Amino acid sequence: MSTLPGHPRIAYGSRVKPVTATYLVAESSRDRFKAIASRTGLSASGFFDALVENMPLDDDGVPTFMSRQDQLLLEEEPRKTG
Repeated sequence: MSTLPGHPRIAYGSRVKPVTATYLVAESSRDRFKAIASRTGLSASGFFDALVENMPLDDDGVPTFMSRQDQLLLEEEPRKTG
């Protein structure tokens, strides 16, 4: 998906130490993320950067939309290696 006409893009070469993020996510989540990004007028990577910089965090640095119960469940999930 491209950005919307009239919306600014991140200038090529303007990122400091750019890396490729290689996270395995559900295809439906990726597609939803890209659609949300497109509605903002940003690329998925530009939206990711904006989200990281502007996500509301609590005093412990945890996103405010996550409850303590969510955090405990995530800590209990077995980690897959390989």
